[in-house]
Amino acid sequence: MIKIQNITFKYDNSEILKDISFEVREKEKIVLLGINGSGKSTLLKIINGLIFPQKGKYFYKNEEINEKKLKEREFARKFRKEIVLLFQNPDTMIFNPTVYDEIAFGLRQLGISDIDDRVRYWANKLGIYKYLDKSPFELSGGEKQKVCLASLLAVEPEVMLLDEPTANLDPRTTGWLIDFLYELDLTTIITTHNLGLALELGERGLVLSEDHYLIYDGDIKEFMKDIEKLKKANLVHFHKHNNREDKHYHIHDF
Repeated sequence: MIKIQNITFKYDNSEILKDISFEVREKEKIVLLGINGSGKSTLLKIINGLIFPQKGKYFYKNEEINEKKLKEREFARKFRKEIVLLFQNPDTMIFNPTVYDEIAFGLRQLGISDIDDRVRYWANKLGIYKYLDKSPFELSGGEKQKVCLASLLAVEPEVMLLDEPTANLDPRTTGWLIDFLYELDLTTIITTHNLGLALELGERGLVLSEDHYLIYDGDIKEFMKDIEKLKKANLVHFHKHNNREDKHYHIHDF
């Protein structure tokens, strides 16, 4: 479904991704692991067609995705409907006067006819129905996240990309989100640097190192056992107590 082939991406001559290659099958649930600054968000933006690599190729359903391809109106319309991206901070996505309009915005842009039915269905599904007439700016962080999710799911995508979706959530909302994402019958790629959550977000892990290479692609449980790769990704650190070296896994922020 998705094929990333030898991709390199630079910002101001600084390489953020280096020679990255992997494939994603339909309905896979993938966790993209790496510390802040390893290139996770950049990779999601490439898959979403927001930016383009200087080297390498990206294919979606056997079509190469590049600037020229996304200038084809019909293809771009289909692509934007099928692949959606949830940003880490919901405030960067919200700009409509009401929750209803926020959820309906993408549907209107795509010319979808059953807008009202879809808005109300997903608002109810996500527990934000009572806020439909309210300003999304007045909601809590968790409620804003639900509004953004509803706006993306309303277009019925095939691939959902989520950038650190639990970063700004309290424990209760985080638990709800994990359960909700698990039930979605979609291809998902979720970024995190939280090892404690990784096992709950998917089974296959893609791991970026500090120096922006893909150093692991496989079962997350097996990755957790590989101390050398954990150290290379800077996802584990060591310190000593009474001359005894203990390993400590980063569960939240570094």
